Amino acid sequence: MPNSQTPLWVSMLLAGIALIGPLGAAWITTKRDDKRWSRELARERERWQREDDKRRQDLSHESRMNWRDRRVEAYSDLHDAIMVWLEGALQVMDATDAEFSKEIDSMDERAAKLRKLVSRIRVVGGRETEDAADRLLSLVYKHYSRIKRKLTVEEISEVAQEIYTGRKALEACFRVDLGLAGVESQVYS
Repeated sequence: MPNSQTPLWVSMLLAGIALIGPLGAAWITTKRDDKRWSRELARERERWQREDDKRRQDLSHESRMNWRDRRVEAYSDLHDAIMVWLEGALQVMDATDAEFSKEIDSMDERAAKLRKLVSRIRVVGGRETEDAADRLLSLVYKHYSRIKRKLTVEEISEVAQEIYTGRKALEACFRVDLGLAGVESQVYS
């Protein structure tokens, strides 16, 4: 073998190295790209998770506000109906014999409205509020049967006081349900 010629095995080795070099570099680059892709994918998943959590939180807040609005509406309606019922009880007391039956019919409608509103409280209210509303409705029906017998002024006053006390207990439950337990209501005159 002359000196100027390279042995075949050296040429093959160099060809193998020349082939392995780019393949190795491609393999290393692929591995790096895979790791980079995995990191980017993990970041995207975290971002998506944060967005989903925020969306869920926003929906949860909206839902709570919606329920709170429903409670406020139901509580206000029941409170107003109780006051209307009390006014009707006072009107029955002042009614003449001719007006008495008309006033009693009006009280029937008011009591039915109260019953319907208490049913609504059972859906949107808390457990204590539901119990307080049921107690107040029981008081209303207990005294309603007494009112039909034409009460004296003292008896009407007693009825009004009992209903007023029940209404105050119910209002306290309303305030707790609405998160206003420590907040005093302001009365403007």
